[in-house]
Amino acid sequence: MEKRGFPPTTIGPRELGRNWHRTVATFICYAAQSKVRDARKRRSRKGNG
Repeated sequence: MEKRGFPPTTIGPRELGRNWHRTVATFICYAAQSKVRDARKRRSRKGNG
């Protein structure tokens, strides 16, 4: 999507449009990235403690 690809069909009907599906897909990616970052912080703290 960053290179102007098309978003996958996410939750909701196709009629909601590309912007809806792009927004949902982007949000999910950022949420997953945040969870990974948090897990890595916890792991590094556990190793130092």
